[in-house]
Amino acid sequence: MKTKRSLRMLALTLAAVVLLAVLPTSLNVRALENDLATAQSQGVVGLTQEQLDLVESLRTWQGPALTKSKGVNYGPSGKECYYTLDMTNVIRNLQRNGFWFEYWVRADGVKMYGPFVLCAVNFELHPLGTLVETSVGIGIAADTGGFAVNDPTMVDIATAW
Repeated sequence: MKTKRSLRMLALTLAAVVLLAVLPTSLNVRALENDLATAQSQGVVGLTQEQLDLVESLRTWQGPALTKSKGVNYGPSGKECYYTLDMTNVIRNLQRNGFWFEYWVRADGVKMYGPFVLCAVNFELHPLGTLVETSVGIGIAADTGGFAVNDPTMVDIATAW
């Protein structure tokens, strides 16, 4: 099991490197700067500092961020909305597929999995566990929904709002 976990971590890190390589250098991510520090202080991130620095370096968005009052935002990956559901089955599915982080809720109400924002996406475009840039941080493709049929590029961000 530990080998499978290590391989998944390596795959996730490699995905992050690939994502970093294809992101335009003219962008900068707008997100809460203490996400990773908060996660580390709460002991919920099982990544090395080098891996955390890599995740942080992926943040390139400087545009507006999704908020509860906005409801809809057009972020770096397209249209963003938010949803509020119990994440038990989503987390169980991620773990069943070898993605092992801790679930937590950020101070602004965004639901996190380790250092990643939990997102529902079209799995045909973003397979389970892949990284997705959002206006509130780097997301992990963790869930999907009926929206994917009508709006396949939409990113639905898990929140506690």
